[in-house]
Amino acid sequence: MSRRLKPILHFSLVGLALIGLLVWARASAPDPTAAASNAVRLDPARFDFGAVSMRNGPVRQELTLRNTSSSAINLTRLVTSCMCTKAELILDGQTFGPFGMPGHGVVPTLRQTLAAGASATLAVTFDPAAHGPAGVGRISRTVTLETDAGAAIASFTAQVLP
Repeated sequence: MSRRLKPILHFSLVGLALIGLLVWARASAPDPTAAASNAVRLDPARFDFGAVSMRNGPVRQELTLRNTSSSAINLTRLVTSCMCTKAELILDGQTFGPFGMPGHGVVPTLRQTLAAGASATLAVTFDPAAHGPAGVGRISRTVTLETDAGAAIASFTAQVLP
């Protein structure tokens, strides 16, 4: 084997080993939503606003948030996947938020506790006009509630009309 091929072969083998290690590490990493699936439930976790006209303005869906565990859960962060979506937490008669997409304005920290067996409301508001005339068509968005027991994710779709 020539002197030129040895470093290339060596570098390629090291690269493949690193890729294999990364794939293995990712496959064995815990799923951040796994713990929450047992402790925190959002109902509905998926919903469809259907056909939504930009002219008619924002639409809202309320989700029930339940702590199904036997201990209190700390709610740490509430974020949305797009600037067109806002979320609010309604807990014990108080409203916290609105929370939005990180990087688009200030996203306040959520420091609340949901008692064992307790429920709260997560209000999701979607503004179909947020993206302007180019925003027509089918959309999919998510709202993520991070807790010390994992993450709970709600997703929705809509068909945006002019």
